[in-house]
Amino acid sequence: MKTVRSLCLLAAFAAAVIAAPATHAGPVPVDFGTTGTFNGSNDTFYDAGGNNIISFDGLGLKTINLDTTSPTVSTTNFGSFDTTLFNSTAEITFSVSFALTIQQLNPTPSGSDIIVFTGTIAGSLSNGTSSLTLTFDPPLFQTIAGSPDVKYSIISADTGIPGTVAIAPNLSGGATTIQGRVEISAVPEPSTIALAGLAAPMVLMYRRRSLRTV
Repeated sequence: MKTVRSLCLLAAFAAAVIAAPATHAGPVPVDFGTTGTFNGSNDTFYDAGGNNIISFDGLGLKTINLDTTSPTVSTTNFGSFDTTLFNSTAEITFSVSFALTIQQLNPTPSGSDIIVFTGTIAGSLSNGTSSLTLTFDPPLFQTIAGSPDVKYSIISADTGIPGTVAIAPNLSGGATTIQGRVEISAVPEPSTIALAGLAAPMVLMYRRRSLRTV
């Protein structure tokens, strides 16, 4: 009887490995968009006075192709600040809160599809000079749960400090991007999961047989 049980279990083990698809892992498109808002409002721009405006251009929709067969990371940008409408020749000093919102479409989130990074923009800005810096609040990474999970990180460190973005003035091009990273973890192949699931009863049966022979 012991031999029959062993053979049956081995047969089930082999059938599970053969029946399991080669893999569900592979290329996964990560689709997401971003928006940036100022001062706790829905405004994507901020008037520092006298129609001197700084705005944020988010990503309408961006696709990054990652691979779940191994941990995969992609460096990207999450949108950019625009100071081309900031024309004051005199420096204007101000401080304003900022929120970067990332919304994920794919892979389909298992919970919330939105994460928000907050920070403060502070310093002085004119059309030709800038000490204006965005400093993000920690943590500098957040995860949207799904299959697989997707981790988003802020990697800008313009002042030498992680999470800082030095905003360029109008006469220096007027555009400054927020640099980020998107990554997913490796996903086990179904055959690997099947092996792990069947290993437990095999070990248990072997242990019972060992105890009986003692």
